[in-house]
Amino acid sequence: MRPPDPFADRYTKLRLVGRGGFGVVYRAWDTEMERDTVAVYEARAEEWRDRRRPRFLDQVRALAAATPPGA
Repeated sequence: MRPPDPFADRYTKLRLVGRGGFGVVYRAWDTEMERDTVAVYEARAEEWRDRRRPRFLDQVRALAAATPPGA
């Protein structure tokens, strides 16, 4: 049985963007900020927590620093 989706109240999945090492990526609508965004769902919780989360956060920070708002 799958755990409940922790983002279901805030994000509406619009379409699948891709699958990769971190998990599954969806184009989504952020209902709080009222804008398009992406939602990433991790592949395996244990591996995610121990090894992949720090790398993922580094990539998110780098993308946020390089992407102008509204892009």
